[in-house]
Amino acid sequence: MKQISRLLFQSILGRRLPADSGALRLEGPIAPIRIARDQWGIPYIEAQNDHDAWFGLGFCQGQDRAFQIETRLRVVRGTLAELIGPDGVPIDRVSRSIGFYRSAQAQLAALARPERELLEAFARGVTAGAARGGERLAHEFTLLRSQPTPYTAADVLGLLKLISFLLASNWDVEMARLLVAQLDGVDALLALDPVARYAREDLAELEGADARSGGRVREAVVSLHRELQMFFTAAGRSGGSNNWAVAPQRTRRGNPIVANDPHLPPGLPPHWYLAHVRTPQWRAVGACLAGAPGIIVGHNGRVAWGVTAG
Repeated sequence: MKQISRLLFQSILGRRLPADSGALRLEGPIAPIRIARDQWGIPYIEAQNDHDAWFGLGFCQGQDRAFQIETRLRVVRGTLAELIGPDGVPIDRVSRSIGFYRSAQAQLAALARPERELLEAFARGVTAGAARGGERLAHEFTLLRSQPTPYTAADVLGLLKLISFLLASNWDVEMARLLVAQLDGVDALLALDPVARYAREDLAELEGADARSGGRVREAVVSLHRELQMFFTAAGRSGGSNNWAVAPQRTRRGNPIVANDPHLPPGLPPHWYLAHVRTPQWRAVGACLAGAPGIIVGHNGRVAWGVTAG
């Protein structure tokens, strides 16, 4: 039955694969960009300057991950409900309360011009790839009767803030502590969780607030917990990360080894996007986050690097 459904779906919507041959004339690049793909579809991007290198990477991501990036953009902006309906309202409410997009806009305004221009080049590449990177739009847009939202530099920064937020894994513990302090008092919380003594002064100010408010504090915490659960379901969740380095004198060949475990949960499509980017001045090979420029886990032939939430 699944095979029949898959064939029916494919016959109606057709295959949606990225264009991997021929030439495209696009607004944005300064000089010609050459993009090749290997047998696994991983792009090899050759550009003459940094601006075009990141435009090319954005273009490839827009080709391959248009709807994934669209979903993240809407979570960051707090506009997911416009796409999926009422189920997105709690997610949008959390996003707007935290202010991912407001913070990203403020950060963008504070960036130096060269960094801002590279982010803008990447974002324009994503927009171009989503619109012109294949014969048709990603199937999700067709099913939802929607179009890709133009990607911006602020969306890139907002995505990085979102990923950072998802790496914090103690929201439920923090709210449980608050409820215990409200309902049973600070002494009860300290008996249950001695670590809370570091926040004793703050908790003391909150003690009894639920009773004074007629139970509204507890109601707010329960409501926030429910909305955060929905938010993490839509955006994903992680917790912690780690890395190791082995000195060259401890390896058989005399070369150092670096290992990196970012702890982002597996999924389809994955958080990571593999690419090879090269200019006359530098090259980088490895993984970037879908929706963001930069090879954050990879190597350049001489140096290897990784990223953790340490």
